[in-house]
Amino acid sequence: MWTSYLEDLDNVKRLADGAPIVTIFNGDMTQGVGHPSHLVSTRIVDQFEIAYQAFRPLMALPNLRTLRIASGTASHIFSGQTSPLLITERLKAQCPAVDIETVFHGLGSVDSFTIDYAHHGPSSGIRFWTRGNQLRYYLKSIMLKDVADGREPPEMVTRGHFHDFWPETVWVLGKRDWKSDIILLPSYCGMNEYGRQATQSRSSFSIGLVALEIENGKLVNTHPFYRTPDLRTREEL
Repeated sequence: MWTSYLEDLDNVKRLADGAPIVTIFNGDMTQGVGHPSHLVSTRIVDQFEIAYQAFRPLMALPNLRTLRIASGTASHIFSGQTSPLLITERLKAQCPAVDIETVFHGLGSVDSFTIDYAHHGPSSGIRFWTRGNQLRYYLKSIMLKDVADGREPPEMVTRGHFHDFWPETVWVLGKRDWKSDIILLPSYCGMNEYGRQATQSRSSFSIGLVALEIENGKLVNTHPFYRTPDLRTREEL
């Protein structure tokens, strides 16, 4: 996980090539104590230290301008935004030049390109042949609600929680047309016993991040830096 994380940050650094970097972290920086089988230490303070140390390579990226941290799952972050608020304040003290805040649900604008981000949302689907359906319906609902209320829909929606990478695009056509994208983001977390049960023994998950290349308020390209390891044990019986 750590090697993949550093490789991905290096890819982002090369891609940015000196341009400003805005980072959105979509939640769950700590494991919590609800499912202790995934812990490397039983001391709660160590979880906060591990999270802080994990952010340090990110904070070292040249031209990092903004960091937004979305609150995650209560059982993972010790409820009440505990983990993200503690880490946010520590990062602020160490990196005063970077704009750092924690939010429950954000609607950010990067050079007029709007991104709706939060931790919880739909999954990519529990069956391969239905993958993406929930994401499309979810995004279409957001778009139609905004159009009905006289607002511009966000151009990008990101969600996390399911440790999977999956992108979808939706068009809403009328007197004028709207187009938005949604990305279910990968993570840097493995699978424990609870995860195997909750996902009905999925055979793979995604590790990585997604970089959005934005120029003059337009999404120029989407760069997914991820890998999908197979969890099955292969052997001759």
